[in-house]
Amino acid sequence: MEVYRVASKSKHKLTVSLSLVTQVLMVRFASLFNVVERTVTFLSGKRYSLDMLRSLGAGELLNSMCEFSEKLAALRLDPDEMSLFTAVVLVSAGKKPSV
Repeated sequence: MEVYRVASKSKHKLTVSLSLVTQVLMVRFASLFNVVERTVTFLSGKRYSLDMLRSLGAGELLNSMCEFSEKLAALRLDPDEMSLFTAVVLVSAGKKPSV
């Protein structure tokens, strides 16, 4: 039974870690997405259209990330507000919302 608890805790930590990474990547991606031009600028500086990325096999994940980016852009956060938002994402990742 003890082995199961250890494995269960490890699995939970991994799940929380993956959740954190995913949420941070979503916020980071949002800053690379140009809502008006419908493009993504990679860290190398190369810009790709959403259609091109979809043709390369980026599907539902790209759609979800773009939708998130559009909604985040609609908030029109300044750099300080975006930093605060990112910090909240980091602190709250993996926590269940209380109702």
